[in-house]
Amino acid sequence: MTFGRVLRMLQHIVLSDFRERVRRHAFIITLAFTVYAAYIFLPPNGAPYVTFQVGGARGLYDSAWVGCTVALLTSAFLSLAGFYLVKNAIERDRSTGVGQILATTPITKPLYTLGKAISNFAVLAVLACAVAVCAIGMQLLRAEHTDVRPLDVFAPFAIATLPALAVVAALAVLFEAIPWLRGGLGNIVYFFLWGALAMPGSSLVVPQPGLGNALGTSALVPQMARGVASAFPDIDLATARTSLGLTFTERPLQLRTFDWAGLEWDPSTVLPRLAWMAIAAAIALLAAVPFDRFDVARGVGIRLRGRRQAGAEFGPPVSELDQATSSVRAPVLVEPPSIAQRDDRLVAMLRAELLLVRKDMPRAWALVALALGVACWLAPLTIARFWLSPFAWIWPVLLWSALGAREARHGTHALVFPAPHPIARQLKATWLSGFSIALAMGSGVGVRLALAGDTAGALSWLVGATFIPSMALACGVWTGSGKLFEILYLLLWYAGPLNHVPFLDYAATVPASVVSGAPLGFGAAALALLAIATAGRARRIKR
Repeated sequence: MTFGRVLRMLQHIVLSDFRERVRRHAFIITLAFTVYAAYIFLPPNGAPYVTFQVGGARGLYDSAWVGCTVALLTSAFLSLAGFYLVKNAIERDRSTGVGQILATTPITKPLYTLGKAISNFAVLAVLACAVAVCAIGMQLLRAEHTDVRPLDVFAPFAIATLPALAVVAALAVLFEAIPWLRGGLGNIVYFFLWGALAMPGSSLVVPQPGLGNALGTSALVPQMARGVASAFPDIDLATARTSLGLTFTERPLQLRTFDWAGLEWDPSTVLPRLAWMAIAAAIALLAAVPFDRFDVARGVGIRLRGRRQAGAEFGPPVSELDQATSSVRAPVLVEPPSIAQRDDRLVAMLRAELLLVRKDMPRAWALVALALGVACWLAPLTIARFWLSPFAWIWPVLLWSALGAREARHGTHALVFPAPHPIARQLKATWLSGFSIALAMGSGVGVRLALAGDTAGALSWLVGATFIPSMALACGVWTGSGKLFEILYLLLWYAGPLNHVPFLDYAATVPASVVSGAPLGFGAAALALLAIATAGRARRIKR
């Protein structure tokens, strides 16, 4: 195969995939949120939040400071949201049957995975360019410095943002190529991996040796911090408080400002970022190793062997080859609907839903869940509420993400929707199963708060237990997938219960959450989400 032919095949893979992606609703919605983010990233002086400051100071919003600030925040935002946007390239070819056609062509596995990674990168790069253009508009809108220098705005995106997005694009392909990372577990794993990628090292403002971090903060922030220290000698970078990201303050802050000269172009800034681009290409090629090239028989065989080793019981013996050739997709084993057939009462349906949930529980997962639930009862109440409760309510995220999406995932619409009372009983039973999981995992905190006389705290905890399944059900019903819930819930969990931001703390891990009125907001949200889920299911039944 000649080099020119390889390039042409790579070009076709990239362009066809890119064109299909940018026409989708998810891309348009993400683009709208990304453009709005450019407005959020540059708050005016005196706003109730800051995005980047060093010791109470920042640069004037000239092209240099605007470009660096927006590029850094775009790296953080798109490296998270962008992963979930593009993590469907291989799965889409698999589900539509295009992958089986491609498997008959001379396209090699490394060429395919590299092409998908480049396509992912192109989609994310378009979003980043849109933010860069909007950053120029924001500079004029804030009007602190109206002399626009486009190179100063776009250069930080080339240095910090694009290499970060290249790594994300390649990781999305790698996660899809590894069977156990394709689904919801991979979404959760990446969320914590993203936190590791964003870590600045020992200090945010001190230059880091080697490659620095993947998102580019180590390339830009130290130079920006040195500019602050030069303008304000009273600021000691070793002790100065530095924040990067959306940081809300109790009262509006008037930051000191100065005119920053801009980035210094030197090898220590540029070369590590080029190295990250090379790392991204290596990850994309590495994804070819676990990639099965749409070999259905291989995928089914692995799953069947894994289930047999786990002690799963199957029906009459069927050869793996027959299993593989009977359908493009692997067979789905579901609990027989015998309970619902004998009795369509709500209690019977709830029992059937809980049996389905139990079937999705690996033994190791159940043991950890049991340990968390018991710890919430035995640990001191303060520790259980502050530390254990957040982890007790993140552990079942994959069980909750199946609510409302199980019918679309397994193709059982024709069995479930014609059943008696598909909304009044079946949908209610689905919600109750999710609510039961929340109660079982965190009841040690809720009950003990009530026994301790903290009625407001107990009620707030109960509101959180109703909000989680309501959110999961609404997302699942309308999207037919658990991905949207997994993304939104992880973000909310990280900001609220884990970092104890009061107005986002649906679990009421700190008393300040109750005082802030968060329970009222999440209670109203739970009711609204239930209404949205009901409307979505009614719409689906009529179609």
